[in-house]
Amino acid sequence: MEAAPVDEDNAIEEELMDAKEKRPSSDVEDKKAASASDPLKQARRFNSFAKLVYLTVVVAFNVAFWVVAIRQYRRPAEEYLEEDGDDQKQDTEDQI
Repeated sequence: MEAAPVDEDNAIEEELMDAKEKRPSSDVEDKKAASASDPLKQARRFNSFAKLVYLTVVVAFNVAFWVVAIRQYRRPAEEYLEEDGDDQKQDTEDQI
């Protein structure tokens, strides 16, 4: 009677092995297998780096743009009028 449990254990192990073979591989396993023999590894790394640089440049540009825009928006109107007046004075002096 002891032979039966061994056969059952073997059957269970075989079922587990079959289930492992049939199940889809995880993304992590796929990436590990792909990275070992990936001819485009350097291109993928460069692409990831370029994405990071692009994101950094876009964020930096937007921050700088909005800082300048808000500073100009908050500037008093008198500053604009004084600048225009100075330009007109210089133009009239140049004409004379």
